[in-house]
Amino acid sequence: MSQPTYQFDTVVALLKAKEFAQLAEYVTAFAESGVADAQCELGNMYLCGQGVPVNPVEAERWLTKAAQQDHPIAWNNLGTLYSHCDIEKSRRCFERAFELGLVREAHHLK
Repeated sequence: MSQPTYQFDTVVALLKAKEFAQLAEYVTAFAESGVADAQCELGNMYLCGQGVPVNPVEAERWLTKAAQQDHPIAWNNLGTLYSHCDIEKSRRCFERAFELGLVREAHHLK
């Protein structure tokens, strides 16, 4: 029996439909099983309070799990999270995202 696969199209459809509680349930199951894309999405949800309460500690926890798997968006979002409290840590996160291929303006790396 094959395992379900994390589907980005499902995430987008739930976001468009503003079905945040269902999205949180869907993403959490995959995040807990170690899927970096789902961990990153769940971290973002905790940053924004979509389907879950705003919780920077949980956001950091899930984004860190994804970043440990070299997920460039997770590194970028950790950089944003840290930009409010630790500019050097923030800069390192943005640099890592850039090293992993995230394409964006790098003016914050200077």
